[in-house]
Amino acid sequence: MTGVLRQKLWGNRVYRYFYFQWMGLYTIFCTKNAVVSYRKSGHTWVRVMLAKVLSLAYGIEKLDMDLVKMARGRPDIPKIAIVHSLGLGWGIYPIDWRKLKFTSIYSRSEKVKIGHLFNKKRMVFLVRDPRDVVVSLYFELTKRHSFYNGSLEQFIREKYALKKIVNYMNLWYIEMQRRPQHFMLLRYEDMQKDTARELRRVVDFFGLKNVSDDIIMNAVEFGSIGNMRKLETQDAFTDSRLRPLNKNDTESYKVRKGKVGGYKDYLGEEDIHYMEEYITLHLQKEFGYGAIAKDTNNYTT
Repeated sequence: MTGVLRQKLWGNRVYRYFYFQWMGLYTIFCTKNAVVSYRKSGHTWVRVMLAKVLSLAYGIEKLDMDLVKMARGRPDIPKIAIVHSLGLGWGIYPIDWRKLKFTSIYSRSEKVKIGHLFNKKRMVFLVRDPRDVVVSLYFELTKRHSFYNGSLEQFIREKYALKKIVNYMNLWYIEMQRRPQHFMLLRYEDMQKDTARELRRVVDFFGLKNVSDDIIMNAVEFGSIGNMRKLETQDAFTDSRLRPLNKNDTESYKVRKGKVGGYKDYLGEEDIHYMEEYITLHLQKEFGYGAIAKDTNNYTT
């Protein structure tokens, strides 16, 4: 395939959709390891740092957003999938075939499920305060995608917003309890406090070899908010997943602020109280964000 044709195809959203769907299935089938998280929980941050670790530890010149591609042809490198796995509602986008455009990017259902392909994988479950996740998700679905037209105050109360995030976290909590030997819990807030320590935990969990402390520190610097914003602006990965939609609108960037508690900058006291009350009543307390939930009607295993 010529460079011009490849560039033309990559500019088509339907082509990119099917590419990422195929790549996602390939990634899940060929790996024994995975980092799973809800959208906007920091998985691009983890992905970029792990790509740098693989590059330095195994002598791979070209970094790639898909870690399995970096490990292709290298049986000495553990293959790692970076996925969301919200179930079928996330991956099936309605398409207008006449215009070759999407009519949606996100499922409007609050229900989530875990596919059977994850049953035997070693999993890092990456979580983030649902209040920060839902605010970041709002900007993702309004600035990077034309999915939602309402206000942030309205969005947090939609059944597929905060409620769905909490359902997702509780569902994976159940899975972690079922086979704790295969899971490592990684909190975004702990990564912010000590990125090197948390990255080392991930590296050791997946059994990556020859990863010195210098490599860890190099990867941490490479994944810093300032450098990731620079990489996104320069389109360093030549990947739509790390590319601003509008360079003049910072809220349209994939890498926005990376701030713990940033939701307070966007919402008033009433809305913050609503989220805090919902999380306290429904989210498993072990995550450190709220109390345990009793209602599991929206979980599917």
